[in-house]
Amino acid sequence: MNVAQGIDEVYAPTNAENEVPTEEIQDISPQSTGLSELERTISSRRRRRAEDGGEPEELEDTLEEEIEKPKKIQIPKDGIVIEMIEILNWLIVFSIFGVLARLGLNALEDYPGTPSTSLVWVQFVGCVIMGFLSEIKDLFILPNDRGTSLGIFIGLTTGFCGSFTTFSSWMKECFLLMANYPYESRPRGYSVLGLLDGVLVTLGLSLFGLRFGAHVGLFFRHTCPQFVWWTQYKSSESLVFYTRLASVVLGFGVWLGAVLMAIFIAKWRGNVLFALVFGPLGTLLRWYLSRIMNPLCKSFPLGTFTANIFATVVIGCLSIAQMHTNGVLVSCQVINGLENGFCGCLSTVSTFVLELSTLKPGHAWTYGLVSIVVGVIVMCLTLGVEHWRFETYFEC
Repeated sequence: MNVAQGIDEVYAPTNAENEVPTEEIQDISPQSTGLSELERTISSRRRRRAEDGGEPEELEDTLEEEIEKPKKIQIPKDGIVIEMIEILNWLIVFSIFGVLARLGLNALEDYPGTPSTSLVWVQFVGCVIMGFLSEIKDLFILPNDRGTSLGIFIGLTTGFCGSFTTFSSWMKECFLLMANYPYESRPRGYSVLGLLDGVLVTLGLSLFGLRFGAHVGLFFRHTCPQFVWWTQYKSSESLVFYTRLASVVLGFGVWLGAVLMAIFIAKWRGNVLFALVFGPLGTLLRWYLSRIMNPLCKSFPLGTFTANIFATVVIGCLSIAQMHTNGVLVSCQVINGLENGFCGCLSTVSTFVLELSTLKPGHAWTYGLVSIVVGVIVMCLTLGVEHWRFETYFEC
């Protein structure tokens, strides 16, 4: 007697009451019971293995392998290209909004006698928004088979928060505090205190803002899910289509509108419009650097570090060029636009603070200290050389 016959005898009905009519057995098929394709395959393999005299243990092993084997979702190449286009367009849109928000809030807090750097509340608010978004990121994943993530989330975090906060302008203000600007009669030791004030107050408030925003996000996610209407959207494919269409229209339209206004509205060029034109370039470069370089070293985000330091180098050189424009209005406007737009969007504090909070303590200390120390040294080697050489500094 083989193994198949033994199994048949063990599971054979002991009396007539337990027997199932033949016509009922014929009706029980994978199609009629609504079994999945995997279950149909396993059922057919079980029958063939029993007919061939296979061991039950081997059959169960095969069953477990089939169940545990994940199905890889093949995303077409054209789908990846479309997703990248959507992300790039959202980055453009929200980087422009981030520049507008930064310039507006900075104008409110930049007043004579301000106790700290004029950017301190800009960094705080940007980190609050970043902490809030980091806790509700699951709400931007659609409940479909692929788990599609809406590209607007990257636009809000990398685009808006990254452009709203700025590392390079922060380093510039810290240097000016250390360099005793505006000039007052004071001992040199107070310059060191000025530097520490600019660094510690801004960094401390940014870290607190990130934590505060995260708690607000947790509260929102657990108490106000009805406001996240897209998670209950019946057709996720149509929602993805409309968000991608909106990204293309807004991305192209908003940036083109900023360029046209910079051409035809002269009085807003230096303060706002040139910054809006150059801002998306810095955001796209920062996103690209982070995407390529951050995975190279998980304990030290090289992409964010490179973007912040490179923007600090550029803003230091632009500050030197600003002192040699000889009063040419267009040159001053372009330099201001590059500083507030390109450098302001290329560097970021919100992502920098988020990375400090997610890294291990030792790695976070190393990353934070190296970034700030290198940033201050870069400002001393660029703007500092010119400043201490001529003992003057002015902004046109």
